[in-house]
Amino acid sequence: MGALMTERAESTDNHPLPAGEVDTRRTADSSERAYNTIRKLLVEFTLKPGERINEVQLSRSLGVSRTPIREALNRLASEGFVSLTPNRGFFVRNLSTEGLLDLYELRSIIECAAFKLMCERAEDSEIDRLRQYWEAIVDGYRDQAPDIILAEDEGFHLLIAELSGNPELVGQL
Repeated sequence: MGALMTERAESTDNHPLPAGEVDTRRTADSSERAYNTIRKLLVEFTLKPGERINEVQLSRSLGVSRTPIREALNRLASEGFVSLTPNRGFFVRNLSTEGLLDLYELRSIIECAAFKLMCERAEDSEIDRLRQYWEAIVDGYRDQAPDIILAEDEGFHLLIAELSGNPELVGQL
């Protein structure tokens, strides 16, 4: 799984918790970091469609327990990136051409609705913020790595959804 899988996280908190207490901040940070790393592995096809995801290996590679890994995988399952097969584990989702077209169609419907609502609800200053974001990313995109381009593009579409004033739309993207 490449260099990403061999990097270990360093602890930033050297103070032990009292017995029985859980550091929810650390768990949330670990879960978010696991989510971002696994999602990147999926988007870059480091993890291949149909491949079984090894939770133990991910846990070791990221230097976290299996709990944040499972939280991240459950989130990715809810987003359609992976599937959970009972008694077998998580698998990278296989997508047919038809399945991909269905996803793009759904995303198009959601994004058009978000754009329409943004136009109706956003203040001029918010629209200007969107314009500034676009101008900041559009000129240099050819010089960027694919994961940076993807992140900036997603940021642009998420900003449109945020400016729609409907948090459910943001959650769907």
